[in-house]
Amino acid sequence: MPPNRDYYMGVDIASGSPAGRRVLYSIVVIDSEGNTILVNPSASLSRLIRLAWEYRPRRLGLDNPMELASNKKELERVLSLLPPELEVVQVNAGEEGVQRIATIAREKGLAKGRGKLDPVSTAYAAAFLAMEGRGRPIRVVEEKTLITVSKARSPKGGGYSQQRLQRRVRASVHIAAMKVKEALDKAGLEYDMNYRKSIGGLESAVFTVYASRDKLRGIVRPHKGLDYSITVKPVYKIRLNLEEEAGQPDTPLIVGLDPGITTGVAVLDINGRVVYLDSRKNLDRGEIVRILAGLGRPIIFAVDVAEIPESVRWIAAKFGAQVYSPGQDMESGEKRELAIRILGRAPDDTHQRDALAAAYKAYLIVKNKLETIQRQLDKMGIGLDSTRVKEEVLRGVTVAEAIERAIESELSSIMENVGAASSAVHVGFGESGRSCESDGHLELVARINELKAENLYLQRRLAEVERRARYALLEAERIRREAKAEVYKDLEVRKLREIVEKLNSKVRSLEERIASLEEEAEKARNLLLAVGRGRLVLARLLPVLSSRALKRSIESMGPLQENEVVVVRDGVVPDHDVLQSLESSGVLGVIVLGGDPERLVSHGIPAVAGSLGDCLIIWRGLAFICDSIIEELVEVRERIEAERESWVNIERIIEEYRRSREVSRAKRA
Repeated sequence: MPPNRDYYMGVDIASGSPAGRRVLYSIVVIDSEGNTILVNPSASLSRLIRLAWEYRPRRLGLDNPMELASNKKELERVLSLLPPELEVVQVNAGEEGVQRIATIAREKGLAKGRGKLDPVSTAYAAAFLAMEGRGRPIRVVEEKTLITVSKARSPKGGGYSQQRLQRRVRASVHIAAMKVKEALDKAGLEYDMNYRKSIGGLESAVFTVYASRDKLRGIVRPHKGLDYSITVKPVYKIRLNLEEEAGQPDTPLIVGLDPGITTGVAVLDINGRVVYLDSRKNLDRGEIVRILAGLGRPIIFAVDVAEIPESVRWIAAKFGAQVYSPGQDMESGEKRELAIRILGRAPDDTHQRDALAAAYKAYLIVKNKLETIQRQLDKMGIGLDSTRVKEEVLRGVTVAEAIERAIESELSSIMENVGAASSAVHVGFGESGRSCESDGHLELVARINELKAENLYLQRRLAEVERRARYALLEAERIRREAKAEVYKDLEVRKLREIVEKLNSKVRSLEERIASLEEEAEKARNLLLAVGRGRLVLARLLPVLSSRALKRSIESMGPLQENEVVVVRDGVVPDHDVLQSLESSGVLGVIVLGGDPERLVSHGIPAVAGSLGDCLIIWRGLAFICDSIIEELVEVRERIEAERESWVNIERIIEEYRRSREVSRAKRA
């Protein structure tokens, strides 16, 4: 392994070409002092990638990114195989544009002479320039982390028990998701949260956190339990930063979004035509922004629910666009009808349907205004840019103001053209040798036209400045009022947040309590069913065999009954009063959980040893026993009675013997 210090790598193509698949590269690795660590004049692409992982350089420099692949898609794939923390830069590109690397190397004293550098020298120059911090990054590594809270087990069985377990699991997922949300909010991390609701809680929740995995350590930890699991997975997304040949599209767009675990995206132009329609799983806000930027300029974002999701607000703010939401959540039937109306068929899935319906409903709201604008422009017949006028109106400008701005733009173009024509006339006539009078007349006409156009333009500009000044005064007054109200609002919001936090904590506590009570209720139900069906019998439970414990039991359950069974936790030698009470009441017997039952048997009380299990259950101060224990007590009782009968017979024989002896002595006397 190389020593632990900073390295910089330079790469240049040595032979072949990426398209031919027989390309070899010259590779140079230097340290932060410019010392050469490695020179490999002829290496394959796979070796280049392996060396990047072995040396883990801070920056990799090259003079042409397309030397690594034959097209952009392949280049993105190659760059994704490099270490995520490695910065890949084009060292000969900067604010001044792209220069020859040989020229830069000679300016830096890295090469002498003229002409093209050999591949090894080029690679060294690339590494050195990368070390100095030159160049434009061509690979952007976007670090995100996916946190998934999901059910850890699938409830089995049927009936009430399965429903209870499902509710418990969903409640656990909901509680865990809220704890993750609280942790992310407390840490101040930016994230999107998508979830699937169900009866009693959540089926799952997915957090897309816009931070690296390292920044989440100690904030959210993976977990795997009986009811729910939390997984934390880093995601690396490679994006190229190459100069494009053409600019971005300039088409104004209406965008419908249906955010969630699967996100639907629908894009319409301002004439109501579908430009883009798709749905993808785990589509984050950055990817949505790039998709839309490649299609045009969004001016309206629309959703199908009354409450606008935070992720949609964030994306709309990126484009400076408005956000539309219906007054209440749209019904499924309405969304299906709108989607079929514009698309001519049902979309591929509900996410596309919802996004398309939202976009189309937003378009229908502004459709009449757009048609009015078009009719007014057609009536004027002066060839203004209708798309620009419509866009400005949709951004909140009045129709009259938008038309005036379009006219000003046309006047600016006219002024430029008149100025150019005036210069051309002046130069052309001078060279052709026409009379000074003719030249002066044409120049005067051109100048008059120029001044007229300039006068009209300045009048429009003055009106615009005055209007903006009035608007600025009104806006300043509005901001002052809002700032004053905001001070009071912040205090109220802070109080409300504290109240909400306390209520959320109480809700979580109550949900946990409900789950616990449901378990208790289920156990009570099973015990009642077992008692009702004769599988279990209710017995009297005593902590110890003492007069005080027996008295408390009699106060709560009533006096001892004949053939009743008593369960005692500690079967130490009972006092005389307890023995009398047990014997006089005719109890069936005693089950001893701790101690020797023979001590009771020796006093003539049927007793057996017992242990907690399916045949003996203690729940909330009550004891339940099964028939097998009762049968044991009956056997002990019969044994005691048999022994007692034997003693009675023996005593009778002894008594008869004594009487016969007395009779014999009387006769002899």
